[in-house]
Amino acid sequence: AKRIFDAYRQYLVLIKEHADWHGEKLIPCHSVDEMWHLHEQMDDYNFDMRNLLGHVVSLTTIMTSDDEDDVRRAVQEHELCSRLRATREAVKQRFGHEYDDDVWNNITVGFVDQLGVEFSFAEINRRQPLSYCFRVYATYAVEEEESVDKFHFAFDGKTINNEKGTNGKEVPTPMRLGIEHNGKIEVSHIEKVAITIHYSRDNSFLWDKTSPMFDPFDHFATNILDTKCSKLVFLFRKERVFGYESPTALGLKCRDNIIDVVDVESYRCENCVCCNPALLSRNANKDTTCKVTVATN
Repeated sequence: AKRIFDAYRQYLVLIKEHADWHGEKLIPCHSVDEMWHLHEQMDDYNFDMRNLLGHVVSLTTIMTSDDEDDVRRAVQEHELCSRLRATREAVKQRFGHEYDDDVWNNITVGFVDQLGVEFSFAEINRRQPLSYCFRVYATYAVEEEESVDKFHFAFDGKTINNEKGTNGKEVPTPMRLGIEHNGKIEVSHIEKVAITIHYSRDNSFLWDKTSPMFDPFDHFATNILDTKCSKLVFLFRKERVFGYESPTALGLKCRDNIIDVVDVESYRCENCVCCNPALLSRNANKDTTCKVTVATN
């Protein structure tokens, strides 16, 4: 706490020296921002500001930490990051060895979605709640803006809760989770699964967990291979998928699902009389329904 207080004191000195009463030049890092919020709530805040700066500088005119302003920050991300870097350099030059890199310095955090696509988030302070990053991802990294509650976030195989310290839980931050510079957070849409249709040309996509698979099968046949869906057989774990099944019914995971494709002419089921008519006479008393377990030529 003392280190953050010292950084806050240094920032106030810069405000006075740059006469930045309206927050047009400088911007605080996350920890200093939070310290400023705490100070602003104290009864002596106005007296302290007049005594230290000669002006009462309102924090809300520079930066706020509410949820709606997180989106505003994302929209102005480039400008804010540039101002933050300029502020860090000003602190370094003004205070030299007293500059605390651990308090002021930011790291880059990235996301990897279910399809393996990476999205690099600009900068975040090590002490800043990851909920800000999550909101930016849900707003800007997907084709259509979604609620952040539609996504599951994980790091190093462990789920990251998206709650802001409620119910006794600690707020997840890069520092608490051990996320270093260029660290990657895995993100999955809770209502979709990642599927790769494997053939001579692969096609990867996200699909709703409860929707039948016929449409993506037909799209793959028609638009990727320029053929008819009826000329192909789709297999998941060597069992035939007809298209009316949903990912949930097939037991697909959120990622790394492979659907193999073979030509219908070369496909044969082991125990199906439709594929092997000779089985009908040899196995009159046996179950010869289509098991569709192994595809062979």
